[in-house]
Amino acid sequence: MTLRDFILSRVAEDEAVARAVIARYAPDAVTMTREDPWPEEAAFTARYDPTRVLAECEAKRRVVEEYDQAVFDDKAVPHGDNEAGWVADAVLLHSRLMLRIHAATYADHSHYRDEWELT
Repeated sequence: MTLRDFILSRVAEDEAVARAVIARYAPDAVTMTREDPWPEEAAFTARYDPTRVLAECEAKRRVVEEYDQAVFDDKAVPHGDNEAGWVADAVLLHSRLMLRIHAATYADHSHYRDEWELT
């Protein structure tokens, strides 16, 4: 599994949980108490508003799209000792760093790889 695929899979999982919570509770009645019969959803909602999680999922997908574009641009630019090649390299390196930063939020997941850690 690539870093890119790992992030998109985790985003899909987060999104599914957020959508399940929204589906169970009306969007204007998401606030729950400790006495709720679904403790996993109650704990999730206590920490995260599902609509905010959906926005975060979309933002992470956009980061992956930007990475994909940087990879495409890096391949399209002739490299060598020129400014366009340096810029493409810098954008690609920055995009990869952004993926690693987002992946770090899922470091406790069983599919997370140590080589993705930030050093």
